[in-house]
Amino acid sequence: MRRRGGDVLFFDKSARQRLCRDLGSQALRRCAKALACYAVVDDNGRIITVAHRRFRFKRP
Repeated sequence: MRRRGGDVLFFDKSARQRLCRDLGSQALRRCAKALACYAVVDDNGRIITVAHRRFRFKRP
């Protein structure tokens, strides 16, 4: 999703479902904390920031 001049990358519900299907539910539970993160990447592919999600992203 595009916000403030960068791309915000995160695991939404459908991405988590695909991971569960591919990896299994036990593996998904083990990495649950990592899935609650997001990354902001600029147009050149450089990582601007990575943080834990505290709030839900509002989509336009």
